Amino acid sequence: MTAKALNECVRLVARDGFRFDPAYTSIGGGGKRKERGGQNRAPETNIWMSKQLFVIGHSWGGFMMRSLALEKAAGAVFLNSFLGESHDFKTGVTNPVARLVSRAMMHVDAVYPTSIREWPKPVMLLCGDRDGQMRMSYAAEASHQIDSFRLASNALPEYTQADKSVVVIEGLNHSKHVKSAVPNLERGDMEAAYSTEIAVGKCADAIAAFLDSNQLRSPLARSILRNFESDSRSLMEPMLMAGIGASERGQLRELAQVCQKRTANVHGLTSSQISVREFSDRRLFTYSKPTVLSSAFIAARGANSTSSTQPGMSANDEWRVEVCAMRVLRDTANGGKNNSRNRLGDELWLKMKSQDALMGSPLFCRRAGAPADIKDINEFTLQRALEVVSETARDRFLRRGRPLRFEADIEMAAGPAWLEHPIEYTYCEPEPEDTFGLGQIVVRCPSGMTPAASSPPSPSGVQLPERFAGMQYIKLPSFALMVEYVLVDAFMSIDALPYVSRGRDGAAAGGGSGAEADAKVRGGLRRDAVGLQVQAN
Repeated sequence: MTAKALNECVRLVARDGFRFDPAYTSIGGGGKRKERGGQNRAPETNIWMSKQLFVIGHSWGGFMMRSLALEKAAGAVFLNSFLGESHDFKTGVTNPVARLVSRAMMHVDAVYPTSIREWPKPVMLLCGDRDGQMRMSYAAEASHQIDSFRLASNALPEYTQADKSVVVIEGLNHSKHVKSAVPNLERGDMEAAYSTEIAVGKCADAIAAFLDSNQLRSPLARSILRNFESDSRSLMEPMLMAGIGASERGQLRELAQVCQKRTANVHGLTSSQISVREFSDRRLFTYSKPTVLSSAFIAARGANSTSSTQPGMSANDEWRVEVCAMRVLRDTANGGKNNSRNRLGDELWLKMKSQDALMGSPLFCRRAGAPADIKDINEFTLQRALEVVSETARDRFLRRGRPLRFEADIEMAAGPAWLEHPIEYTYCEPEPEDTFGLGQIVVRCPSGMTPAASSPPSPSGVQLPERFAGMQYIKLPSFALMVEYVLVDAFMSIDALPYVSRGRDGAAAGGGSGAEADAKVRGGLRRDAVGLQVQAN
């Protein structure tokens, strides 16, 4: 077969909606099956074991075909689908019969890799940047896994491009290329940017180049595949820069340093003097406490393990403000990271030292101003997200995306109440002036604080223990979560965002009218987004 014939073959399959005829295919094993003519054919195990057969699965079909692709085929194309996070899909189905059927369909007892870097056969992930059912963020995480595979294995780029490929097609949604299907807006799909014919052609060209690179190995196909991957990389790069999913490599630590510096707002504190202790276990994070440590204090504790006070701290000492941080993936819909309709970006939970606590140290003698609240930091993070996305994506968000409006923090006691209270996302119905009828989402973050050690006792005469004093707890969206919102969530139907609740009578508390806030936010973003300088110190 020539490269041209292969491309035409893929286009024929694509025009048919990438669907298999059940009269000729089966996922079972053993036995015989009648063809359309009524004659028996050979056992399916003999048919599917092929060095040339590549299987394609779209959406849920791609998730279900993983065992088949690994055991019976030469390679796989996950079309608007991905490998998943774990073998057991937590459907949330309470009916035991329905759950058993669901588990059987998902092949939960099979053993297969859930990371593209570990998949032992040629594999391609293909999706669109306007697909909210298989979010581009999951493709970006897979692309990062391929990068780490290349570094760890010292593999040739030509090999990994043909063997492991992630392609994101600009303007493609979840369904335009599959039988001209109407996008399922309630499940997160968006309108495609072009016709079915163009969508089918783009998908067919990418898949044909991938198959050719593995089977015919023509130089032209590899060149075409490289171009697809290069264009895809430019679409995914903002998410990778923000540290989406497993690609996180210090972005959360940087945001934690920004939060401590801005909420303390004292002279003499720089990001280099803020250390971030990260936790992955919620129970351990619960018992953690932020603190200020100096070299003199550490030496004193070595000599006297019972000492808990800071002995004679001075500016000449090496010292750090230690912040406690935890990344939290908020499972707002069934399946967690096994469900690609869920957000992949994390929330950031922080325990920091308050301004009053730091002012009690001889190292800090002057306030630089009022402490920043989470609202200010969220506005900073959104501005930064708009800076890293492309000019086209930024303009699309500012013109047609559903805006975010950040409101005052939710003040509460630092402790169990703060741990249990989620970040609030409230949808406000569109005003008459809203051209596209998207409305806006109001974001409020929980914040808790304990009195400083120097504060007077409570009315009952109880003095707060020093290790619990001067702490500030906050929850906020991460940089990656903001980038994901700008590129994906802002254009999805509000019914497809399970983390968003509806406000009473279409409005949320505070902030004035939606139209005024919308105009203020959009105007400010248009004016300030370009050329914004992000300062870590």
